[in-house]
Amino acid sequence: MPKKHNDINPYIIPRNHILEKVIKESYKGDFSNLLEFNKVLSSPYKENNIIKKYMHPPNEQEKVFQTYCGT
Repeated sequence: MPKKHNDINPYIIPRNHILEKVIKESYKGDFSNLLEFNKVLSSPYKENNIIKKYMHPPNEQEKVFQTYCGT
């Protein structure tokens, strides 16, 4: 039996611009989006209302041009 789209492709991918925003907010003491994003990432194959705001590609002001590898 073939797999459904959401069985092999997650609805949510941790995009750089979203991670950058969550990190900046956390440094300022606002952990609300960090906690919400963590919850969303715990079920990336499940579509729900929270995910929608984390699915958009970056606009021009949100583009991240430098990333860091933690390995």
